[in-house]
Amino acid sequence: MESSPVSAESPRSALQIPIVGFLALGIFVADCLIPLGIGMGSLYIVVVVATLPLKNPWGPKIAMLGTMPLVFLGYWASVPGPGYETAMINRWISILCIVITGMMVLKNIKAQQTLQTTKEDLAAKYADRTNELMDQNHAMVNLLGDMEQVKNNLEDKERRLRLLVDAFPSGMLIVD
Repeated sequence: MESSPVSAESPRSALQIPIVGFLALGIFVADCLIPLGIGMGSLYIVVVVATLPLKNPWGPKIAMLGTMPLVFLGYWASVPGPGYETAMINRWISILCIVITGMMVLKNIKAQQTLQTTKEDLAAKYADRTNELMDQNHAMVNLLGDMEQVKNNLEDKERRLRLLVDAFPSGMLIVD
């Protein structure tokens, strides 16, 4: 079950969204200021990983789609220098790394959601089983109470029968 990219799960995640955006912007600015031969594009992986605490699959998707154009914009906006071909290969490798990292983050979020669902299911089953056992316990307590009452009745009848037998001056024969 995916939630919309606009809804935040908590005030903390609402704060994390702009932080991730500023992180991407900071990497982009650094990428533009550093000469072209230095592979800055792979730093965008940090932006994708930073969406993990949001626990929302839209976070890494938006981060992946948002950072990919920044990788290529950084290529054209960087300080010119030698090695344009190497820089373009680095950019493509960075895109591949961003996609792989994004897929791993998405799998992690999906696993967390599955784990949470399983935890909730187990909690519900635990509560149901606990209620069932409590009902059985109450039934056993009631049964024990009934058995105690029957035992007391039998002891009372046995006591009265002994008094009756002991009260007769002559012997008697009782046949069941």
